[in-house]
Amino acid sequence: MKLLKDENGDIPGLVIGVVAFLLAVIIGLMVWYKIDTAILTNPGLPAGGATAAASINTTANSTWTLAPIVGLVLIAGVIIATIMMFAGGKKV
Repeated sequence: MKLLKDENGDIPGLVIGVVAFLLAVIIGLMVWYKIDTAILTNPGLPAGGATAAASINTTANSTWTLAPIVGLVLIAGVIIATIMMFAGGKKV
């Protein structure tokens, strides 16, 4: 991430990046659950495939749980940096 020097135009860029990240998380969730349902309801899936799908579900559930938290931390960081600049503090 580029350091914010003397240009206030960097804050909107950061906000757009955070919004893009959150949209990617939402789209990824929608796609994942569509694929997940199709895999688990497939009657021709071998036993090993069902086991692998269950293992992948465990990892995916952890990832999808943590991704929105990362987005909230990014948003908080942008808000704190903006407030510090408004307060006359050193630009980060």
